[in-house]
Amino acid sequence: MSIDSWGQHSRKNGCSPCPWHPFQFIAWFFVLYFSVVYFTTIVPGLPTAWQPAGYVILAVGFIAHTILHIVSSVIDPADDNVKKSRKEGPLPQFDRTKHSHVIENMHCYICEVDVDPESKHCSRCNKCIVNFDHHCLWLNNCVGSKNYRVFIATLGTALIGSLIIIALCIMQISVYYIYKDDVENGADLLQQFQESKNKTGDIFQVLYQDVIDEGWISLVSITGLLALVAAGLLGHLLSFHIYLMCRGLSTYEYIVKQRDAEEKRAREKEIDMEMSDQDPGDTGCVAGKVCMLVLSG
Repeated sequence: MSIDSWGQHSRKNGCSPCPWHPFQFIAWFFVLYFSVVYFTTIVPGLPTAWQPAGYVILAVGFIAHTILHIVSSVIDPADDNVKKSRKEGPLPQFDRTKHSHVIENMHCYICEVDVDPESKHCSRCNKCIVNFDHHCLWLNNCVGSKNYRVFIATLGTALIGSLIIIALCIMQISVYYIYKDDVENGADLLQQFQESKNKTGDIFQVLYQDVIDEGWISLVSITGLLALVAAGLLGHLLSFHIYLMCRGLSTYEYIVKQRDAEEKRAREKEIDMEMSDQDPGDTGCVAGKVCMLVLSG
């Protein structure tokens, strides 16, 4: 964790305005974008018999995701002792001349309280988080034991919604290009083709407004691509956290282990280089470094 914000006010949760993060606005923009396009453009293109299920299933999904997204953002994952002693003013800056670490002997010198053994101080929120996992920029909130399950559920609902949108976009794009010159046979798969039997002119709609077919297919294609990108990112992140849960690690612990492993490899490489340059008759110094490497590993 960086130390660029120590000495500032402590942030309570993702709704605290000091500071807002652009990523949280991007996240909410895409939630709104997908919901509007889905309900006003994609579902109306489904066959009439499919539309009730299309509306209900994703309505439940969007409501569940929105609630989970809000809850994971507004939960304060701070250590209980930090909550009890929270101060309104700015916190003290960390003095490295007095202490090597922010938390020593389970006492945080910024929050100025004793904290849980598993708590870590987040520089972005400027407070100690119990069972700290990571600071999520999309929520603009820390993720710890108090909101980790809600965070995972937020990822899961977003991934499922993205996959459904991808599937429907692929279906509608495929039906359009396969049957655009034979709308009679495509009428059972695309509602616009069904309506073309009784309607002249533009048969496609975007936001319930008549548009040319190129405009409709462009919006559906762009939405499908955006959903594909979202599903890729969400799937990667969710898979990573499932892997961490199976290993019994937090994101913070994983990063620390990776960093320690890289430092060990760097030390091993340094010793290998020294041994290759060392005089064969002078092995004492190198042997001592090898022993130190073994003991430190």
